[in-house]
Amino acid sequence: MATPEHICPRCTYDLTGIIDSWHDACPLTGTCSECGLSFTWHDVLRGPLSYPRWSFEHALPSRRIPAFFSTLSRTLLPTHLWRGLRLEMHIVPSRLIAFILLSTLTLKLLGVLIFGIPRLLDILSRARGWGRTPDIPSILIALFWPYSEYGIWRQGSVISPWPLVAILTTITLPFTFFLILISLRRAKVSPRHLARVQAYSLAILVWTVGMWTLLHTIHQLLNRHAWQFLDALGLTAWDAVDMKLGIVSLLWTALVLLRFWTVATRDYLRMENPFTLALAMTAIASLASLLAVVFFNGHALFR
Repeated sequence: MATPEHICPRCTYDLTGIIDSWHDACPLTGTCSECGLSFTWHDVLRGPLSYPRWSFEHALPSRRIPAFFSTLSRTLLPTHLWRGLRLEMHIVPSRLIAFILLSTLTLKLLGVLIFGIPRLLDILSRARGWGRTPDIPSILIALFWPYSEYGIWRQGSVISPWPLVAILTTITLPFTFFLILISLRRAKVSPRHLARVQAYSLAILVWTVGMWTLLHTIHQLLNRHAWQFLDALGLTAWDAVDMKLGIVSLLWTALVLLRFWTVATRDYLRMENPFTLALAMTAIASLASLLAVVFFNGHALFR
């Protein structure tokens, strides 16, 4: 990889003028006059840092697959992720795109394994028992989009609104950074760093939508095979349960994103008041996504 220019790691301000002003010695630390970032000159001048062995973005070709799963696991433990990846480290756009695609594929396979295959087997067994031809649209939904509203054994809309809220919140959250003008003016974070954080944050959908999928499947398994247990707990009214599971998954999504962006803002972007900033971003993104889904599909959320 090419040696980066002598620029501020966060705002990409050209530091050449400061370097040219040195005559007798090189200071150990410096501060960017543009964004106020404190850094060590050693990190800026020596070029690419030594990368973590687990980093998918920088892994050797022979280690890409194990590095992907190692990096994916760290998105749920953001402290380990962002203390390993630093602003000074070279950004590899092609690897970030690959990470997003592989994370999406992982989420898809997770949904198919937990949700889609049981539903597919149920469709086929029902068709065989009734002597009918299997319902092809239901089979396609089970295989290609297992996150339908009524899950494994009930027919419903193609997508449940609750995973949609989680997806929209995760996607839109980094854009709320530009709404918080004070932080934006002070830090002047380069868009490429926000793009890097966003690429890793999209992998959180594996844990958030996966949570909804798992809860949904457990409930439907109990509803089919142990309905007396659910009835004793008052959890047999489907619409109410669907809302409760959705609210739990939405709160889980907000907490995971809040933790992720707090750590990313503190340890990677090195900004002031990281929790307050992340809380504002998460609240704005969650509320906007929820309002959008309520506007277009509110009848499926509140029945």
